[in-house]
Amino acid sequence: MSRFRYTIRKAERADVDQLIRLSKLWAVEGCTRGYPAFDKGGDRPEKWFTSGYIWVAELGDTIVGFVAGVAKIGHGQPFNSDGERYLHIHEVYVEPGHRGDGVGSCLVEAILSNAKSDGIQRSLVASGNVDWENTYRFYARHGFQMLSMQMYL
Repeated sequence: MSRFRYTIRKAERADVDQLIRLSKLWAVEGCTRGYPAFDKGGDRPEKWFTSGYIWVAELGDTIVGFVAGVAKIGHGQPFNSDGERYLHIHEVYVEPGHRGDGVGSCLVEAILSNAKSDGIQRSLVASGNVDWENTYRFYARHGFQMLSMQMYL
């Protein structure tokens, strides 16, 4: 029986260089359409730090995954009422060599728990992930339901 060997914690601004490294790995992997990697000077991850919803998975001194999102106010969306705060999860990424260990699930549970402790009951995730079937199954395991689907030709 393997033990979970990762530390899941809130990200700190000192983690930015490692987050940029992961974002660049994610971009090279090509797992998402239309969503470029971030770098210093852009609005990501600053908006995540400002909103307070960014968590990392660490193995030793190396960050191997992260989840990030922002708290928003509902404006009559089908999943929440006007004026209701909700969490919009923007990104989840785990390095390929650390997938299958439950890291992504622990990160999502951490950000959802953080939001719940802030009084947020609903969350939204939208994805341009190339492997949408596995993405759908991953979020469904965490209680998310399908809201809509977009396709292109």
